[in-house]
Amino acid sequence: MDLFVTLSAAASDPEHPANAFFVRRYEALTESIEDGLRKAQERDTVRTDIRPDHMARMLLALSDGLQLQWLLNPGIDMSETIQAFNLMCLGPSGERDDATPETGSGDGA
Repeated sequence: MDLFVTLSAAASDPEHPANAFFVRRYEALTESIEDGLRKAQERDTVRTDIRPDHMARMLLALSDGLQLQWLLNPGIDMSETIQAFNLMCLGPSGERDDATPETGSGDGA
């Protein structure tokens, strides 16, 4: 993870040899996540008041930022934080109870 964080930061320089790789990587990831979110919006399982491309970029930014924070503090629970973001993205018919193991009762309480 350390190498990825270091290399991706260095590749933000347009002259860096890995710049084109990271540009393509983020474009492809964004498009793939956006497509999945758009399909979920059509099923009403993901909120529709935020554009799917915005949610896709937020998820990628969250993931990358958490990786850096984890390198500085390995006690950070990246999975739990991403799960919280996923819950914020759910729409009216999203599976909130199933997505939140802490509730236990399944009744939304």
